[in-house]
Amino acid sequence: TDDYANPVYVSGTNTFLNTGSVFDHNLTWHAKSNWSCPNNTLHETNPVCADPGLIDETWHMLDAGDMSPVRGTSLAVGAGVAISGITTSFNGQTRTATPTIGAYE
Repeated sequence: TDDYANPVYVSGTNTFLNTGSVFDHNLTWHAKSNWSCPNNTLHETNPVCADPGLIDETWHMLDAGDMSPVRGTSLAVGAGVAISGITTSFNGQTRTATPTIGAYE
């Protein structure tokens, strides 16, 4: 239907509206038609609202393919924010001071 899923499921109380909650440094591409990027309802800041530039962006029914960012062209590279205590990415790479958005550095 070309109407993609919402990036975040919020049901009942919206925890993102609590004092101190932060919703930022996200990457949104092909969100559902009722989702905006940036999502002003959730007070989203510093988003990337475009093609993330991943190695494999095809839809896979049974696996995820290679979702690593393409070095040198991906908008996700260097667009994240460091989180205290998280020093390596999903594939064991050391996180930089301005890490990549997502699980892969």
